[in-house]
Amino acid sequence: MALTTKSETELASGAVFDSYAYVRRLRDAGMDEELAAIQAEQFAAVIETRLASKRDLLETEARLRVAIAAIDAKLEATKAGLQKEIETCKISLQKEAETNKNELKRDMKEMELRMIIKMGAMILASVGMIIGFMRAFPTPVQLVNMPQEVRSPTPIPATPVPPANGR
Repeated sequence: MALTTKSETELASGAVFDSYAYVRRLRDAGMDEELAAIQAEQFAAVIETRLASKRDLLETEARLRVAIAAIDAKLEATKAGLQKEIETCKISLQKEAETNKNELKRDMKEMELRMIIKMGAMILASVGMIIGFMRAFPTPVQLVNMPQEVRSPTPIPATPVPPANGR
């Protein structure tokens, strides 16, 4: 089993892993040197395949910045399109509201005229009905004798007689 050197591991992953020092420490702790070498190789493989290096992170960051810039551009384009659409809808709604307002005013005028005509017809009908009822059912006339006067009539004054003397 070959031990990887510092430079190979460092070039592959960008991380520094001293496999020789790791094997030496495990051997000093009582582990078999061949097992320690296998474990060091596995750690180096994990570092190489699983851990991201600074360069990997920088590349990913650069790609993300480009992607974010593209998304921002699309977002701005979408925003501008939506603003235009909102303005168009706003103008359309204002025109529609004005049209509805004018139609309502016209309808209200028509309704007012119809109400005046109907009110006049109802008044005429009411007056006609009242006159018809008065003719159909006249008020009963009761013939009542004139009451006689209870006072005695005043005496007729006597006519003056002219004097007999010739004067």
